[in-house]
Amino acid sequence: MAAHDRDTAPGGPPRLGPWRLPRWIHRWNGRNAARSVYGSVVVLAVLLTLQVHPPAPLNAALVVAGTVLSVLAAEAYSDQLGREIELHRRLTRAERLALLKGLGAITVAAEGPVLVLLLAAVDVVSEDRAFGIAIWLTIVLMGLDGFLARRLAGFPARACVLGGIAVGGIGVALAVFKSFVH
Repeated sequence: MAAHDRDTAPGGPPRLGPWRLPRWIHRWNGRNAARSVYGSVVVLAVLLTLQVHPPAPLNAALVVAGTVLSVLAAEAYSDQLGREIELHRRLTRAERLALLKGLGAITVAAEGPVLVLLLAAVDVVSEDRAFGIAIWLTIVLMGLDGFLARRLAGFPARACVLGGIAVGGIGVALAVFKSFVH
């Protein structure tokens, strides 16, 4: 039996070690995983930029959330426009809602960092520590997205770990590059 066969239940979803991946993860597909990583890259870039001259934590949370919502709006418009060109007609309301639902994965990357920044706004955590936690949380989420995307694709566990490390490494590389630029 190949390693890949051991990691995938016969006729079933991919497994995470001896356990199956949680059912809610199976709602994700390749596009959602890619959009989540894309959102993480956007959030990380914003956090690294804000860290140079940090605004108040509440303002930083609003900037991160606003940036992600702006990206979401741009993606929604461009996806809608592309689908309408392909179909040669306007999208129905149900099609537009389905498109927006699919784009929601972009926002996943912002939720944790925004929460940490909001905690700093109410003095639960220091401002400096909040930025560090938010940055590393984003990098970890990128790695987790890379890992889960590989699992959902049915790759063996070792390839999934390496994929997660590679995607998380992209986040670290961005952070290191940003530190050299500023």
